[in-house]
Amino acid sequence: MNMNAWEEYAVPVGAHPRMIGIVSRPARGEQRPRTTAVVLLGAGLVHHVGPNRLMVLLARRLAARGIASLRFDHRGIGDSAPRADGQSFEAGAVGEAKEVMDHLQASEAKDAFVVLGICSGAETALNVALADPRVVGVGMINGGGQGAGSAWDTYEYARGQVRHYVRHAVFNLDSWRRALTGRIQYRRLFAALVLRMRNGLSPPEEVASAARETAGDVEGLAARGVRLLWVHSEKDFSRDYFETMFGKDAGRLTASGLVRTEVIPYIDHTLTARHGQERFLDIVENWLGDFGRNADGDADAIARMVAR
Repeated sequence: MNMNAWEEYAVPVGAHPRMIGIVSRPARGEQRPRTTAVVLLGAGLVHHVGPNRLMVLLARRLAARGIASLRFDHRGIGDSAPRADGQSFEAGAVGEAKEVMDHLQASEAKDAFVVLGICSGAETALNVALADPRVVGVGMINGGGQGAGSAWDTYEYARGQVRHYVRHAVFNLDSWRRALTGRIQYRRLFAALVLRMRNGLSPPEEVASAARETAGDVEGLAARGVRLLWVHSEKDFSRDYFETMFGKDAGRLTASGLVRTEVIPYIDHTLTARHGQERFLDIVENWLGDFGRNADGDADAIARMVAR
């Protein structure tokens, strides 16, 4: 990467108490500036570098390709001052992302934004898009469900445990050795099986209702022309959340061209291994390169799909 092609600087962001962010942008005069910028949310309570410095790598890759971004510390995290209004992190996160967009609009002349986050930051990214029409793209890396509290997490965890034991442990010689020597976690297996049988083949209504609502939000964003990217680690629970939300409708949703899914093999939830990070960077760079191509046609296609 040519370090002369991009520059970085720290900035205070938002109203008092100020947040601290890092702008990464193409060096002045290097490339024609784009009017779309990327807001990097990271992963919940992790500060602006992101897990395994993932957001640093992404910001610099994008800057070298002509795309400005801002990664920042939410209030009460890292270099940013704590909140003064008593709001929880979750309640304040969407508003803070909007403050970041306001800053980029005023200081960098950006008028459209892609919001990208990992883990709980992915859920925040979706909520920011729902709350602000300036968002034209949402990137969600290993995001979970929302709207059903812990019930959705419990349901997907049980599904994952049952699938693991059925698909892998039953046919694994070492698993049988551990079972015969009493080292297998019977209580966890029994609890997962009981919960799964109690729920039958369908999620409980609380989860199903939240999944329908989130799926409706996604279809509404796509109808608005917002591009959505889901990136999953191969064995991450985020794939189960996606399946619960969309099921058989996932194919026609992705066929619209506005919704894209990618799976990265042999990598954990926070993309620790270098090969997974490189694959992730390639995916995001490629996805952002698609912005503006056939946008009107894509919007027409998704509108027809939602109308069915």
